[in-house]
Amino acid sequence: MPGEALRLSFGFNTQVYDAADIRRIAGHFIHLLEQVTGNPNIAVSEIKLATPQEESEILAKTSFQLVIKSNVNDAVNTSGK
Repeated sequence: MPGEALRLSFGFNTQVYDAADIRRIAGHFIHLLEQVTGNPNIAVSEIKLATPQEESEILAKTSFQLVIKSNVNDAVNTSGK
């Protein structure tokens, strides 16, 4: 209902998860809710689980790994000539 608040509580097995994991999962859920409440007609296939910050981190990490792999491949290819 408009103007109403939603309160969630996350219970978890501390043997399996730590608080940081649960905060990340809660952040994903909040991000999902923001997308759906911002656009009630959004298709499920358009909903993003990763936050924009996580997407940037993933892209940066992937780009860094690709650069390293490329540099290693270049080094191997030039040393074999």
